Amino acid sequence: MWSSHIRILFASKDLLGLVDGEFTIDEVPPGQEADWKEKDAQAKLYIIQTTAQHIKKHLLPCATSKDMYQKLKRLYEKDSDHQKNLLMEQLYAYKWDNSVSAIDNAGHISNLWRINLMAWGKLSTMWQLCQRL
Repeated sequence: MWSSHIRILFASKDLLGLVDGEFTIDEVPPGQEADWKEKDAQAKLYIIQTTAQHIKKHLLPCATSKDMYQKLKRLYEKDSDHQKNLLMEQLYAYKWDNSVSAIDNAGHISNLWRINLMAWGKLSTMWQLCQRL
């Protein structure tokens, strides 16, 4: 959700090419580097202003808005390999909870399974899921 909103903001401010890496400082005509740096600083400011405090520590070492955006995508995007592996770990780490009914436990396992299937693509068996790893 955040990614969609920030991309709309970047597009409205003509900064999307900067953040996507399509328009790098190496491609700027001589004498216009200051304009590029100003736009990059604006994009970095938007990213910092729209992220939670605990996330900012991951962004401070980034040199450009593109670096910041890529870091956030790697850390939090649902399609990232890291996110997929975390979902898989949740499924495998599930422990039967004797304090709730068998139906509740089965429902939880079913939800974890469904979330993993959505993340990894259209797979019908655990074997197919494991083969993708």
